[in-house]
Amino acid sequence: MVQSGVVCRCCDTCSFHNFNCALHIPETGNLYVNNDIFILFFTSLISLIFFSWNRKLEEEVHKKTEQLENSNQRLQKLNRVKNEFLSMVSHELKTPLTAMRTSSEFLREEDCDKETQEEMLDLIIRNIDRQSRMVDDLLDISRIESGRMVFKKEKINLKETIDNAIQMMEPMATKHGIAIEREVDNNPQVKADKDKLLRVFVNLLNNAIKFTADKGKNIKIKTEDTRDFVEISVIDRGIGIPENEQEKIFEKFYQVDSTSRRKVGGSGLGLAIIKGIIEGQGGSIRVKSEPGVGSIFTFTLRKWEE
Repeated sequence: MVQSGVVCRCCDTCSFHNFNCALHIPETGNLYVNNDIFILFFTSLISLIFFSWNRKLEEEVHKKTEQLENSNQRLQKLNRVKNEFLSMVSHELKTPLTAMRTSSEFLREEDCDKETQEEMLDLIIRNIDRQSRMVDDLLDISRIESGRMVFKKEKINLKETIDNAIQMMEPMATKHGIAIEREVDNNPQVKADKDKLLRVFVNLLNNAIKFTADKGKNIKIKTEDTRDFVEISVIDRGIGIPENEQEKIFEKFYQVDSTSRRKVGGSGLGLAIIKGIIEGQGGSIRVKSEPGVGSIFTFTLRKWEE
């Protein structure tokens, strides 16, 4: 029943005017209070939902921004590599071609004597070899990056391989007034691909000779036993590498931008190939260098286990 003194808003239409009506709603101030609470609750809920959406949106925008920045950095790196590649190709291809063309024109001259002919033919052969090496480097870096380079697992006498590399590079070193020394620890045996390991030594020695300008500054190959690995260092007292360039020199086509280094040329692939060969056989390579003092290239190879 409706309480005495309280007016029911539905009684005018309710057919149960004199009975307990479930629809009786007293007209009191509580109705307005309840409405205010409901509006406050609904507003708070909507605000919470919008806040949550806004936060998720900010997080998504931040995430996408980071992805765009990373993509932009990769594109800039690729663009730099492309420019370096084009610069290298234009120099390393055009220079030998120019030399071969000039030599060929000399050979066409009727008054070209035999001595000059032999000199021009030697020049042509040297430049053909130079181009062949560049093509081989491009093919090798492609195999390394695609994981298609195959490595033999051979038992290598490290002392013998070092001696072979020194023998191959000795004429070039002697021409520059440089001696190559070795300090081999206990004649270690390593597990590696013999031909590719020889190439690593030859490339490192070639770089050491090229960038050791002063005569009498010898180059040393040193080995040291560590637990499961043998550590090999090629030490020179050449022009050195600035600290901020030392990590980049193992990138393909990268060359330290200095006049003394640009003079010797090169494809900028040698150290990238060396890194790929060493890491492909479970080793690692690093460099320690100081401008004007020299460089130490150190790499590791796994010991041979019977």
